[in-house]
Amino acid sequence: ESHGFCQLLSREMVASLGSLLHQLAGPGGSVLEVGAGNGRLAHFLNRDGGPVAGRVIATDALAGRGFIGSFGDASVIAQPQQLSHDEAVATHAPAVVVSSWMPEEDWTAVWRAQPSVRAYVVLGECDGGQSGLPWETWGVRPSECFGAADADLPPPPWLVGPEPAADAVPPFQADGWARLGATEPAVAAVTRWMVGQGDEDAPRGNSTCATVFVRG
Repeated sequence: ESHGFCQLLSREMVASLGSLLHQLAGPGGSVLEVGAGNGRLAHFLNRDGGPVAGRVIATDALAGRGFIGSFGDASVIAQPQQLSHDEAVATHAPAVVVSSWMPEEDWTAVWRAQPSVRAYVVLGECDGGQSGLPWETWGVRPSECFGAADADLPPPPWLVGPEPAADAVPPFQADGWARLGATEPAVAAVTRWMVGQGDEDAPRGNSTCATVFVRG
């Protein structure tokens, strides 16, 4: 995190993620990265992502700080397109959306509403409020993400407000989507190589992982 990024990228992680994205997008299906920052992830996927190489479009609302370098090759520059996540899905109509460390807000409802999107992949801490929102993104009640172990921490903004009703259906399920299990081989293969901010000392016990949602 002190180096300006939340996710450590390794050759193994990039290759595994490339295979997963190809499996989800299908042959020739486009992959869109939103909130791409300086474009590191998309750059490495396009270079070393195996079957998905050359098919990943990087976008970020604050583009303009392109990544320079490619495993020591300083001649390569990645520059994301300057588009917000909702502008990006409307412009590119991708088959798959990927987001690494989504901010503490929910972007996924917009992706599900885009007819072209078959699946989306969220990289980062799952089932909590450090990436996305507990209920809106993950279908987890906010109170389950902030308990006695967090008593010494200030309550996060997403904890303020009423809890979902006892019989409430998570938004992604209400929209006809399903969440793939963490033990699915292609998903677990990515998570195995993921190291992100807070993995060494996560106050809520969350860990960095890949999570996949697919249209039903």
